[in-house]
Amino acid sequence: MNMNILILYFSGTGNTRFIAKRLFEALKEEHHEVTLASMEDNPAETYTGYDLYCLGFPVYACTMPENFSAYCQKLALPTTKKVVFFSTLGFYGGNGMRTISKQFIKRGMQPLYAAEIRMPGSDGLVFMKKQSKYVRNLQQRDFFHDKDIEKAIDSMVESISNEKVPTLSQIAPLHLGGVVVGGLMHVSFGLVTNWYKKKFRANDACIGCHLCEKNCPVSNIKVEGKTVHFSDTCIICMRCINNCPAEAIQIGKLTLGTFRWKGPEKNGASV
Repeated sequence: MNMNILILYFSGTGNTRFIAKRLFEALKEEHHEVTLASMEDNPAETYTGYDLYCLGFPVYACTMPENFSAYCQKLALPTTKKVVFFSTLGFYGGNGMRTISKQFIKRGMQPLYAAEIRMPGSDGLVFMKKQSKYVRNLQQRDFFHDKDIEKAIDSMVESISNEKVPTLSQIAPLHLGGVVVGGLMHVSFGLVTNWYKKKFRANDACIGCHLCEKNCPVSNIKVEGKTVHFSDTCIICMRCINNCPAEAIQIGKLTLGTFRWKGPEKNGASV
């Protein structure tokens, strides 16, 4: 059965956007009517009348980013109340997908699938040297033909066409270790976030292009001439530091001359 599907996502530095675009192409091939949108395109109230939502986001401390979670709370529920989740993560998702699925079940939704797709961690990459072995291997990786990504996309498409609604345990089983690790990551993420907020700065290489201010998803940055001011609403998406054309934005002195991740389409091997 063909459906009217909304793929709605938040992407910090391009990983989740890349997966969303791949899912969009796969669902179009199945002759579904598909809309692809970033949460930054329009207000949540804009999106109504869809048969199914596919919600994509990067994992921050085993859960959905605060800005995307708040955005999703404003979404009008589709008639059939079906939803598919996909997340990108560099390290560990814990029981994040299970928690998110339960939250949407309470809202009357029916989760069909929850995919966790391992991608390069844009937060850790900014501390790596450009000539490191890991970075060189990463730049040679063909994300467009990655078997794990293709498998995840195929599984999501299959879940949408499957008439049987799975149980929560089938979608996102409980990981006992994830309870402990997830809790520790929430605490550590808060500590790291507070440390980052104090260390973000722009050095003399700044060209005053205002790109960081325009691109910040939480309006945390203000630029006056070539002076960049960072506030305290940062969610550590790393979009500013990774996309600064002059590599002027730094985290203290730890990121001077280090690698900048601009997403699979720009950093990975060309097709």
